[in-house]
Amino acid sequence: IEILALGLQTYNRARYRQLVKRIGHIIRMTVCYVSDHWAQYVSVTDAAGSHVHSMSLEKLQLEYDHLF
Repeated sequence: IEILALGLQTYNRARYRQLVKRIGHIIRMTVCYVSDHWAQYVSVTDAAGSHVHSMSLEKLQLEYDHLF
């Protein structure tokens, strides 16, 4: 997402309007995709209830929070 955001900054000109729209759409779809998979992973690991999973879940939660 950081690379795509850099593309938004680089091509922030009227002549690249369509490209910027596509980059924004890709960012939006990526965030939706990651959020959907994160929600599914959390629901599956909550059902298992393992201690090992809870430790990795905390680390992954930090990474997910860092995304926003």
